[in-house]
Amino acid sequence: GPKLYVGENYEQVKHLGKGGTGDTWAFIDKRSGEQVAIKFLKRPLPKVLLENIKREFLIQAELGFGHENVIKAYEAVLTPTHLCLVMEYARGGSLTAYVADKWKEAQQRGLFLSEDEARFFFKQFLSAVNYCHQHRVVHRDLKLDNTLLDAATPPAIKICDFGFAKTWSEEANMYTQIGTPVYMSPELMNQATKEKGYDGRSVDVWASGILLLVMLLGSFPFDHTEHPDPNTSEAHLEVWLQQVSKRWSEVPHMAEAVKKLSPEIKDLLNRIFVIDASKRVTVQQIKRWVFLNEFNSSFVVRRSLALARSLVLSFARQAPLVQQAAAGWLPADVGRAQEEAGEVGQVVQGEPVGG
Repeated sequence: GPKLYVGENYEQVKHLGKGGTGDTWAFIDKRSGEQVAIKFLKRPLPKVLLENIKREFLIQAELGFGHENVIKAYEAVLTPTHLCLVMEYARGGSLTAYVADKWKEAQQRGLFLSEDEARFFFKQFLSAVNYCHQHRVVHRDLKLDNTLLDAATPPAIKICDFGFAKTWSEEANMYTQIGTPVYMSPELMNQATKEKGYDGRSVDVWASGILLLVMLLGSFPFDHTEHPDPNTSEAHLEVWLQQVSKRWSEVPHMAEAVKKLSPEIKDLLNRIFVIDASKRVTVQQIKRWVFLNEFNSSFVVRRSLALARSLVLSFARQAPLVQQAAAGWLPADVGRAQEEAGEVGQVVQGEPVGG
């Protein structure tokens, strides 16, 4: 792959993946010896993506180090060719790969993850989503691909990629149709939404339900097999027509698989996959559900020890990105990255907005 230089503090290791706005690579932070993930956004930044990129950097800074299950962003670095976001590296890969690796086991026991293991991950996931909502952030692209795992046993999940995320001030009403079709809720798909808007929190709840179901059964209830390209209006329409015409448990390819689920899981999913978003359960209501409050003995004890270690590491590390954002200059400097070529490896340091 290409040789990428982010300054003398970082040494390139390997390519991790390609996202909607840029490539992500693993680097060694020579100061700490830890691996980090660095997202590279090629300059000049496309004007159509500029607002999203500014928002992503600011949201990551605002969420800070406040939750174990949200990927941490450390700093922004400007090079002559790229704007870079330095983040926590999740060594365990994506939840997509973790679930896919269970395919052989699923042939024998019927479920990809046991309900016990799915509960263990889903509780962490919901806790992270709730943390985001408490900080007035909706993710809008929650999915297995954007849920990473650390290297602990058992692993902790890490929600990442806030490229589609948005903050709100008064009410969480939004208008942009955005996301991945198989995870998108009916109100997000509906063309009428462009006029009346949707509650971003309910959209995240629907996506959370899809994630839980895929962890268990390994397939999506609503899909666009006739129109494989997820970026087409036809794919959106195909998913939406399935959603409004059949209950999730009555879709032909799901009917047999649903029998493998416990009544508690089915009850929860019935309350998540509600077409009328105003009647859909909230994150707070889901957290009180019986299914989530059964004790995961084998997972909880081992995880609590790993959590104690990770908290010590988190508090030991400073967060330049949070300080950069707090200084008020980050949006202006992200914008300037379109036109100016800073010194290689220079940590982005502009003047305060309006200053």
